[in-house]
Amino acid sequence: MKSLSTPGGNGLDYNLYDGGLNEISLDSKTIINTINQYSYCIAQEDTEFREALKGSDILLPDGEGVVLAERFLTGKKINKISGSDIHIHLLTELNK
Repeated sequence: MKSLSTPGGNGLDYNLYDGGLNEISLDSKTIINTINQYSYCIAQEDTEFREALKGSDILLPDGEGVVLAERFLTGKKINKISGSDIHIHLLTELNK
């Protein structure tokens, strides 16, 4: 699994997924969450929510604000993957 690590608070301080949907293994239980600008702001005040996001196996960048902030802060380009994208992908793959 690919992820974009931002150690030391150099980026958004979240381990954002930067792989493709087809790279997500369906062979084992995986905790997938999404983060967007709004959830990022909520997580700044809600410690339990923040820890849930950080504890995800995969944290999808579900917002252009998150994608742009990560690029601005780290110079690394990641793609937005919305919650509906992963939902459709999982339903399609598991229906095969």
